[in-house]
Amino acid sequence: MFTTSFNQKDVQFCYQQGANNYMLKPMGVSALTETINTLIRYWFEFSVLPE
Repeated sequence: MFTTSFNQKDVQFCYQQGANNYMLKPMGVSALTETINTLIRYWFEFSVLPE
């Protein structure tokens, strides 16, 4: 989940619905770009996904 909501009810609901992560979307282009690049690295360089 990639969202601007830090509401704990939203966090709990998303995990209950099967989300495997809950990340806050940063405000500002530079921070958003850095976060997206980190997500890409996480999912495509570090994570082992099923074939």
